[in-house]
Amino acid sequence: LVQFVTERTGRRRVNPAGQVRQSAWLRLFQLASKPEHLERVSEMFPRWRDSGKTFKPAHAEMFARRCEELKCPLLALKIFGDHTKYGFGMTSLPAGRQLLHSLYDKYPLENTITAASLFGVYGLPSVANDLTSTAVLYASCVRSKDPHAQVVAKNL
Repeated sequence: LVQFVTERTGRRRVNPAGQVRQSAWLRLFQLASKPEHLERVSEMFPRWRDSGKTFKPAHAEMFARRCEELKCPLLALKIFGDHTKYGFGMTSLPAGRQLLHSLYDKYPLENTITAASLFGVYGLPSVANDLTSTAVLYASCVRSKDPHAQVVAKNL
């Protein structure tokens, strides 16, 4: 499936016959059984964008979920954080929540703050306006030993 998608996407398609359906991405996410597989799939995102196609909110949700399941949320943060390179946006609130949830417990507070800042970039409701996201950010701040994080937690 990876070869099929690669040959039929991009500016210069190796095989112009046939098209790649939107559902192929969901299937690729499901088939990934290791973080390396998901990273290989994410390397094909620019080719999809170069084909003039866009990703739907369901893709962002599935990608964020699989990154959490495969314990590679930093990959999701990298992909969502570099829209100009990958053309893959965090275009739904559930995807943003999933990303926050995957980062808050096992990764430094800076990563959770970075994920929270992406809400504004993608036009999602502010983290402060979404109770679930606020709770996750609060939990991340409380777990941090940084005194500045405690101030942020008190102000949430």
